[in-house]
Amino acid sequence: MKKIEWDGQKVTVLGFGKSGQSAAALLVRLGAAVFVSEKRSRSQLPPQDFDELIRYPHELGGHTDAALKADKIILSPGIPSTIQILKDFDGEVWSEIELACRVMDATIVGVTGSNGKTTTVTLLGEILSKHHSKGQTYVVGNIGTPVSHIALQVKKEDVVVIELSSFQLETIQDFRPNIAVWLNLNPNHLDRYSSIEEYKAAKQRIFMNMTSEDTAIINCCDESGSEMADSLSGIKVKRLTADAVREELKALGDDALREIKAPENLISALYVSDLLGVARAKSEEAVKQFRSLPHRIEKIGELDGVAFYNDSKATNVAAVRVALDRFSDNVILLLGGKDKGEDYSKLSDLIEKKCRFVIAYGQAASLIAGPISCDVVADLESAVNKAAKKASKGDSILLSPACSSYDQFKNFEERGETFKSLFADLKREQEILTS
Repeated sequence: MKKIEWDGQKVTVLGFGKSGQSAAALLVRLGAAVFVSEKRSRSQLPPQDFDELIRYPHELGGHTDAALKADKIILSPGIPSTIQILKDFDGEVWSEIELACRVMDATIVGVTGSNGKTTTVTLLGEILSKHHSKGQTYVVGNIGTPVSHIALQVKKEDVVVIELSSFQLETIQDFRPNIAVWLNLNPNHLDRYSSIEEYKAAKQRIFMNMTSEDTAIINCCDESGSEMADSLSGIKVKRLTADAVREELKALGDDALREIKAPENLISALYVSDLLGVARAKSEEAVKQFRSLPHRIEKIGELDGVAFYNDSKATNVAAVRVALDRFSDNVILLLGGKDKGEDYSKLSDLIEKKCRFVIAYGQAASLIAGPISCDVVADLESAVNKAAKKASKGDSILLSPACSSYDQFKNFEERGETFKSLFADLKREQEILTS
């Protein structure tokens, strides 16, 4: 990627969340003059964010023309690239990913997909940190640590594994991964994109600067993957087929599969490890030792023979379908949160086969209740209490919301932890009654 001389460059950082803060700090160390434009007011900013913000010239409470007095704008992923103020800007608009990767000189692995990104990059991180013979391994990006946070410490012999959302890919320019992984494509973020085609176009930007020296690992078990693999030229393509998955799983055994929702994601991690020179026996052993991340079909306990499962990370319909496939029947399904423009009717066939009943809650409840027969309640606590009252021995109460958490919680983690707390409350009540 083309290096930039930053001394004297005026750069606006638009949005001051995690990535904005890391980008601003990196730019200052590079010698740029930084201005921060933040839509939130002072009262809306956490105290620690405000303490960081006052280190820079800034504006609060909205984006004004002051933000346009810059050579470049670094755009936080939560801000759509289509907002009006950017239409009035003549310079370049970059994602924080683009900025950080212009600074680094290391092997870059980029992973994108609608579902399974975080599990895949976490597994990759565990394999490579233990068994990659050269340098250190960093796992960054959409998983939580901005790439800018580690950009200046990365060495040429290191491997940087980046979880990439469509939001981050919208404003890359020269970003080029040495290995790119395409996991899947399902309707998602349709509250931001006008169509699945627009969403797909953003995600497939991961490949746009790759060359014949680079490799794309494509999950062709997914229809979008087969189409994507056929469309790529000038790049080495490794196809992950259904037959390949079956053969790979024979070597791994059932225990490994129980710890991951989609086996294709697990095999994708193995393929990356192969390309980076890790002996297959070592990477397979790491897979067998891997334990699933929280909030992904996480069994949190039982109460009177009723099992409770936390799948708060399932923020779209496709993820809920994957979850339901793991159950035989007698599921009490909790759906709800903030609507993302999904078609909930695509759950109807599995609900009919697997679920005793469905409870919808939150902002999206009335939309869910359109195509799906369900009980409607106000919030997650009401949904859990109602499910517990209706459940019988042998049932499974599954929180797999198909929606974002932002109507009631700040993220899916907080929603999942709240679900766990509600289960703990029910268990304490039961213990008091039976003591």
